[in-house]
Amino acid sequence: MTGSFADNMSIVQKAFDSLEPGGYFEAQDMALPLGCDDGTLTVDSDLWKWVLLVMEGMEKFGRPVSAAQQWKQLMEAAGFEDVVETIYKWPTNRWPRDAHYKEIGMWSLENMDQALEPATLAPLTRALGWTYEEVIVLVSKARKVMRDPTVHAYWPM
Repeated sequence: MTGSFADNMSIVQKAFDSLEPGGYFEAQDMALPLGCDDGTLTVDSDLWKWVLLVMEGMEKFGRPVSAAQQWKQLMEAAGFEDVVETIYKWPTNRWPRDAHYKEIGMWSLENMDQALEPATLAPLTRALGWTYEEVIVLVSKARKVMRDPTVHAYWPM
């Protein structure tokens, strides 16, 4: 849902207003920016640069990609009760030692490897004025970091 709505509160309020008493509303979303607990994803990394630029471009579109951090508060403000927030860490690739997280990382990489270019084109070309060629170079560099198992980054979900 990240970046899909200009007014996330109106979506949550419509959901609340449409449900019968005792009804449920579930939101699953990716929180940006990327996370990293051991410093292997550095601020000068091309992947870090990519995520900041996409966030900036989406903000200029009026479609912030930081909504995941707000869903719980928005739900409570709309009137939902007993809101539960669960945050998962989806590795960017197969870097974890744990087999379960290694598999999640494999599928996460498969998904984001294909999504990186399409998710980047509009925010960077239309909102930030980049050329297609500049975007492709950035995506290529970001993809290289995303695939690097020595970089222990994750997508907060």
